Amino acid sequence: MKCTHCSGTMYPAKVILKGLQFDGWGCSKCKEKIFTEKQSLAVVKGLDQQRLANDYIKHPMRIGRSWGMTFPKEVCDIFNLNDKKTKMRLIPNVSEGKIVIEVEE
Repeated sequence: MKCTHCSGTMYPAKVILKGLQFDGWGCSKCKEKIFTEKQSLAVVKGLDQQRLANDYIKHPMRIGRSWGMTFPKEVCDIFNLNDKKTKMRLIPNVSEGKIVIEVEE
């Protein structure tokens, strides 16, 4: 693989971005570091995961005869919950005391 900046030879390299380490490519001549498309997607997922590292403690709210909860803006943005076409599936797991929410776009 050749560097797009100086035509040097690219080699596999570790790239540190915002405190996270990712696989990328480095140039032997100009030291430029890049990501392939697949690597870029992994970087975006890693950064999104870092943004959501907080624990969100929420309490259910009574809405008429039902119960609901709110989601933080970061979660809504990353999972595209503002889009009316987005669907959420609830999967209750009574034995583990969990409710899993899957998002479908």
